Amino acid sequence: MCRRFTPARATDSQRRRSLSLNAVEMLKGGRRREAQYGEIRRIVGARRPALLEIVDRLEPGPVTDDEVTEVQDALLDELLEFGLDAAGEADKYGWQVEDLIDLANHARPEFRAPSSSAEDGEP
Repeated sequence: MCRRFTPARATDSQRRRSLSLNAVEMLKGGRRREAQYGEIRRIVGARRPALLEIVDRLEPGPVTDDEVTEVQDALLDELLEFGLDAAGEADKYGWQVEDLIDLANHARPEFRAPSSSAEDGEP
């Protein structure tokens, strides 16, 4: 049974607990990447709902560099608000959000496998 995501205005501890429970339960089923994209969707949906259409295209593509940057900015806002300890260092939740930022970064065109219609330089 998968627990539902926390509301957008959840407290810091509720967010951390939600991320942990949802990710662990999805990991048990061997769907780590699916869990990560679900967390990206939850965070971006709470912070910038207009970007959800872009989030839905992150994995299948195509997305532009600017679109990826917008999604990463929303994730960075989450990291800065909830993912730092008193010393300003990333805590456990912060590291999890950092992993989501990295995952979003891999949706950039330069990280995608070239398609068969890609330009190949001929000598």
